[in-house]
Amino acid sequence: MEFKEIEKIASLIKNKEQTKESPEKPIDKKEILKEILEEKINESLPFKKERVIEKKEDFKKEDIYEEKINELVDLALEKGITQALKKAQQMKNPYFIDKFHDKLVEKYYQALKARKLI
Repeated sequence: MEFKEIEKIASLIKNKEQTKESPEKPIDKKEILKEILEEKINESLPFKKERVIEKKEDFKKEDIYEEKINELVDLALEKGITQALKKAQQMKNPYFIDKFHDKLVEKYYQALKARKLI
């Protein structure tokens, strides 16, 4: 599977690393990746992504969310994050967006490590 935008993201991580360099605290590349993807998601959302308490029934949809999130992560990896975000926005659910973000961080982090880009 081709990871679209992976070199661009690796470059963004390196740039952020240079601005955050601190001798007393080591830099966590996964945390930087999380910040980059969060910024990209927030830029694309037409609504504010705020933490909200979901209805109890919404948590029962976890399996449905997981399946949809996996589809969107695959779409992001193949066609780019922007394409996947357009679809994710249709859910209009901050919980779903958070889960999507977490899964996206994991997949991109694994790919960046495997390709020795970070």
